[in-house]
Amino acid sequence: MSAETLLLITMGAAFLRACAAALAPRPPGLRDTLNIALALVQAWAAIRLIGATAAGEIAPVVLARPLPDASFALALEPVGVVVAATIATLAAVHAIHTAGFLRATQDPAPARLMAFTALASLMATGVALASNLFTLFVFHQALILASMPLAAHAGDVSGRRAARLYLTILYASSLGLLLPAIVWTYAITGELT
Repeated sequence: MSAETLLLITMGAAFLRACAAALAPRPPGLRDTLNIALALVQAWAAIRLIGATAAGEIAPVVLARPLPDASFALALEPVGVVVAATIATLAAVHAIHTAGFLRATQDPAPARLMAFTALASLMATGVALASNLFTLFVFHQALILASMPLAAHAGDVSGRRAARLYLTILYASSLGLLLPAIVWTYAITGELT
């Protein structure tokens, strides 16, 4: 199997996990089975990417070209692949734990929690596999949005306040520090890789 295919399976499995949790909240057995199975597929593909990277494959995948000098692209590099494999492995362990935990605590919104956890896993993997600063920035912003509902999952006043504070701090630092650093890097070097 090619490295590009493994990369797309890694990202696609996380996306399908989120969709399956959101679109199949009932019966819980089906939702949990899909969540765990797709998390295991994500982990399998991400771990296989380590071998592809060790063999010297880069596997660039351009998803879009929204700007002339900036592509929305993923690529393999050793540290990013190890981080992506770690994220995917932890996501698989978490999916197994979540299925039992949510049933034991009788959480009122297990599908929402599973969907946003899968989205957070997808976005964190995108950050790890980003081939340039533009892609990293987009996935980072999406990671903030995907993980914010997890902070407010309890639904009480303190949870919502914590989620607003979380969003404010991360977006303020991201837009106030990371974005200017990316623009400055582009101004100096003329590229975002």
